[in-house]
Amino acid sequence: MALIFNNLLLNKNSKKYTPFLFNLISGRRKMLRDVEMNIITTMISKQSILNFNGEERALYNKLKIEKQFIDDDERHQIEQKMIENRCFELDNPYTNDFTFTIQATQDCNMSCAYCFENDYKDERKYLSKEHIDAIAEFYNLYTAKQDIDPTPPFIRITGGEPLLNLRTVELVNYIASKWNSSKLIIITNGVNILQYYNKLPLGQIDEIIISLDGVKSTHLSRRYTFSRPKDGVYENIILGVKKLLKDKVSVVINTALDRNNYSEYYEFKNYLIEEEIATSQHFTHSFGSVMDMSNKFDLDEDFNDINDIFEMKDYFSSTEHYRHPILLSLEKLSSAIYRPKNKPFSPQHMYCNTRILSKCYFSCNGRVYFCECWDEKKGIIGEYFPNISLDEKAVLELANRSIMNNNNCAKCAYKFVCLGSCPKSAEAKGLEMSCGIFDNDYILDNLEFNYF
Repeated sequence: MALIFNNLLLNKNSKKYTPFLFNLISGRRKMLRDVEMNIITTMISKQSILNFNGEERALYNKLKIEKQFIDDDERHQIEQKMIENRCFELDNPYTNDFTFTIQATQDCNMSCAYCFENDYKDERKYLSKEHIDAIAEFYNLYTAKQDIDPTPPFIRITGGEPLLNLRTVELVNYIASKWNSSKLIIITNGVNILQYYNKLPLGQIDEIIISLDGVKSTHLSRRYTFSRPKDGVYENIILGVKKLLKDKVSVVINTALDRNNYSEYYEFKNYLIEEEIATSQHFTHSFGSVMDMSNKFDLDEDFNDINDIFEMKDYFSSTEHYRHPILLSLEKLSSAIYRPKNKPFSPQHMYCNTRILSKCYFSCNGRVYFCECWDEKKGIIGEYFPNISLDEKAVLELANRSIMNNNNCAKCAYKFVCLGSCPKSAEAKGLEMSCGIFDNDYILDNLEFNYF
């Protein structure tokens, strides 16, 4: 990868993929012919338009007309307009478009080696109906202040394991009854779906996300590292998935990938096809690498180092999954490069639209987090039980977290595809903004994209 006139030159050294330009401001993408690639290579080495020969100047002018090249004056005008519009300074960090997550319990019937909840496995808390009533009171209080409808369109229910036992299943039903016009998204390991199937509020469930890391032997070896699974547990998960799909409930299977199981992905995919799961219109398969937010690159290096990520990316590059970012830091760049042909690109100034009441995470420890809780001591913005409080100043600062407010980011060429990284990732590293891969020449030089 190289930088030239606000463009990334991608696949510069690749022997596998065609090189192309991606403009970091206009979002323009252009495949390069060999002759163009040779000219651009010499243009990079010369550093200045004043040193260009006729052929180089002709290509420069052509790409400038196409908005593939944007000069510094035009870039400055775009950035100045963003500043003048004050688009990144909010006085009111509320939203009327919100969803939230409720953690039913920290307890689980699996023992996954990479689960962050192992950090508090000796004291695993449970939600109570009083907690749920307090969450409703929290929302009613702060929505009333802003004259906002307190009914969320979606509520995510997670754990631990939210379908762990009758106690947690009753809590799921209580949440459904408390917000009876909201849709539920349940994140589960799927072990008890069959057992409690007839007790679930299926009419309110919009989606069930089930964690499966591969075929039976692979999944069980990764998910029961400290205990022995019961006989038939994997088969019951699969039967539960089939029953949900038969009843037209949307199912997402999420697969955590690391150096030990990514090469078995297509064996697992073929298995899901054979079981007539992957062929259902109500089924989606998702995957991602095992992460550690406190790591510089958001990687849990007990499971993947950066070279493992490159191998994964190469493995998926010739398939329908080649557009998957694998690394969190690559999410914005990948989505911009691989967006549909006619979809416009507009430079953004913040990573996410975190607001009060938007994306809140209610932990069973009684605290409110600005996003999904991965560390009980980080991301706290308030309390809902036993008392109700909200640090509106903290959320306002988060809502105004912008690359244009940060001197280092404002000067960085990568800012519109880095955006300072995910705020919870940055906080885990003790940073206001986190550069991730965009501060590592080795990674940038070895990134390849199968764009065509």
